[in-house]
Amino acid sequence: MRQRWTDVNLKWDPKKWNNITSIIYDPNEIWLPDIFIYNNANQNPSFGPDFYKEDALIRNDGYVDWKSPVIFKSVCKFDIKHFPFDQHNCSFEFGSLIYDVTGIKLTDINYPVIDANNYFNSSHWDVKRVWYTNENIDYPCCKNPYSVITFYITVRRKPLYHTFIFIIPCIVLISNLFIGFYLPIECGERVGLTMTILLAVAVFLQSVSDTLPQNSDSIPILGEFYILIMAECTFSLIATCIVLVVYYRSIGTSVQPIPHWLKKIVINNIGKILAIKRDNEKDNTINYNRYEEEEIPSNNTKALAIINKGYVSDNDNNFRNSKLKDVVNEIQILRSLILKNNTNDEDEDLKNEWKYVAKILDRFFFWFMLIMVTATSVGILVPSYYQHA
Repeated sequence: MRQRWTDVNLKWDPKKWNNITSIIYDPNEIWLPDIFIYNNANQNPSFGPDFYKEDALIRNDGYVDWKSPVIFKSVCKFDIKHFPFDQHNCSFEFGSLIYDVTGIKLTDINYPVIDANNYFNSSHWDVKRVWYTNENIDYPCCKNPYSVITFYITVRRKPLYHTFIFIIPCIVLISNLFIGFYLPIECGERVGLTMTILLAVAVFLQSVSDTLPQNSDSIPILGEFYILIMAECTFSLIATCIVLVVYYRSIGTSVQPIPHWLKKIVINNIGKILAIKRDNEKDNTINYNRYEEEEIPSNNTKALAIINKGYVSDNDNNFRNSKLKDVVNEIQILRSLILKNNTNDEDEDLKNEWKYVAKILDRFFFWFMLIMVTATSVGILVPSYYQHA
């Protein structure tokens, strides 16, 4: 802190005092300006000999030069909205508490605002800019304005530590969600994997909460990033459960048809947009030879003959009435087998439809999650980084 002024009461003639032109003097014995830092955050007073403890240099023409190394503590409001890519403007307001502009007028002495030769670079902050203003400020309490010099310092936080400790591990962790969508749907580990990632993100958020500044005015983007990532992990868990529920609708003795609205939205729209092909399905053609060889007794040659011809002649006198009843019974059995086969084919088609819907939903949720995670990471972190770069 360099303070210089001229005191007419401290002049002397060097010829009368052995040609002494300057002396080092106790500041408690001379008049001192009460230059005080207005936005003070120190418990002790920040002016006077109790704060500036060095002696003063006095010249014979009344010029006083008072220098002292000090540490100022100032009140500075931080906006942590862009933490850890935040930048802040802090100020130090200096002026007199007693004398208005008619008693003390502060002027600059054409020195650099900050002496960078003795400045040590901080591992947490970069000093981007330092400047000052010299103005007269009117206060409602006083008739005359007060002379005030305000120094402004713009500092930017170094985000390297927070990026490598909190952001990159979280992005790597959340990327494992996409691996779960490539696991087979019937694999039960998909839900376990998603829940494990969700718990891991919650642990990271607990660690980050100890680092985040405690402020209720705004939420840091790092906190928003973790909250959105946790929400996306929760949505991924819900999506996985939906896919599994749809897939396992195809399992059972009685398979319900797919609702029309679901088929229209998923198969007709989403499936076509994503260009998802169906899996190879079973041929629905009825194999009559299999029933001829396995289901129908080999001694019923007459029934086979009727099946091959496709009709029964009323004029055939070779069949007796009892034999005719046996043939009719065999035809009814064959008909029931064919109907059963058609029913089984319909059930198989329904099962394949449910599996196809599950496959479409699985691919849809994969791309949706990929877009959401990318938008969250790029949309939140990148603008904040370049805003104060």
